[in-house]
Amino acid sequence: MNSTPDPSLPTPRSSQRSAPSGASGARGPGSETTEDLSLYTERRQRRIRITAWVVIVALIIVGGGSTLLAVLFN
Repeated sequence: MNSTPDPSLPTPRSSQRSAPSGASGARGPGSETTEDLSLYTERRQRRIRITAWVVIVALIIVGGGSTLLAVLFN
């Protein structure tokens, strides 16, 4: 069976999401949603910083280790 969609057929509408009725795209700065998202943003920034430092330390350790092995066995 061919999985390529037929361009002559209309695209299905079920895969497209729409905003619930009454939902506004623009929310004010004091809304609950903005405050909730700021909590996730702070956690995300912290996780990114931790990951970046782990990568930096790992690169230093691996780079230093390979340099040491090159000096010893060369």
